[in-house]
Amino acid sequence: MQHQHQQQEILHLTSSACAYLNETLHDLDEEIPGFILALKNTGCAGYSYDLAFADTHVDDRNTFVLTKVSGINFYVQTLFLVFLKGTTIDYQETSISSGIIIQNPNVRAACGCGASVSF
Repeated sequence: MQHQHQQQEILHLTSSACAYLNETLHDLDEEIPGFILALKNTGCAGYSYDLAFADTHVDDRNTFVLTKVSGINFYVQTLFLVFLKGTTIDYQETSISSGIIIQNPNVRAACGCGASVSF
């Protein structure tokens, strides 16, 4: 059984990220329960963020903690909860690119290109 946490404890969303993620969920042909936020062992610094659509069976797993932020469900891997607490998810658009930006106060170092981090 997963535990539900207050949004301030784990994740924060900027208004642009909230709008983008809500629009993304709304535009899908199928109903998705939310997003999974996890870390992958990869890159020269150690970990990269993985933000993906949650499948309908995510509630059946005991490896995630559910947190609801601005009406959006996020399932955070319990194993990495300590590293993700306080993380802010942002969405930025520039003239040449757009995308999700993750700002994490727990990061100790990042690789030169910014693709991976260490804690």
